[in-house]
Amino acid sequence: MLLGVAAKAREARIWAPAGGIAIGLIVVAIALSALAARYGPATFVVSKRERAFVAPPGPQAVLLTASFTLLGGLTVADAVSDIGDHELWWQVDAALAIMWVLLVGLLWRAAGGERDLRLRPDGVLNPQLLGSQFIPWEAFAPAFPISPGNRTLTANYQRPDLVRRRGITVGRNTLPATVDAALLSRVVHEYVNHPERRTAFGTEEELLRVTAGAGG
Repeated sequence: MLLGVAAKAREARIWAPAGGIAIGLIVVAIALSALAARYGPATFVVSKRERAFVAPPGPQAVLLTASFTLLGGLTVADAVSDIGDHELWWQVDAALAIMWVLLVGLLWRAAGGERDLRLRPDGVLNPQLLGSQFIPWEAFAPAFPISPGNRTLTANYQRPDLVRRRGITVGRNTLPATVDAALLSRVVHEYVNHPERRTAFGTEEELLRVTAGAGG
């Protein structure tokens, strides 16, 4: 609301402080997002919708989305002002405003938890912003199925032909490490090499066992 008022009252000397506050909040959100990217919780959560263990939504996506929301608010507010005044090239402002609204909507959808990595009895589902990637357990190389990195994991395939992709996806051999990378790597290794344990997916007991490193 503050940004909208400021955009409509450029001569009232409130545009500068309002813009300064918004830019300051954007910088803080981006900084916190970068800091949050260094840490991932060493746990999963049991899905309420399916038999799966889900990487819990981390703060990084929310903070980054918040920064884009603030930046988009500045842009859209200024565009609405230009459209209302029928300034030159106001059609471009209208298209830009629509693009920002769509982008922010997609980012909030991704930050809402529906796009989080899922471990299921049949494999690993990696939902992304505009598509998804599904890796059956049989596709991984048993000896060394996954390599932990900083914020991503590199998947090593024995049967890359089994990997299925839908929509627009990024990174055929990478997985996001929204949980602790070492934990995710160890859990994937266990289920690749012990198929008999996949039937226990979706229970709190199995989650406790696998995150505690039980079994061998």
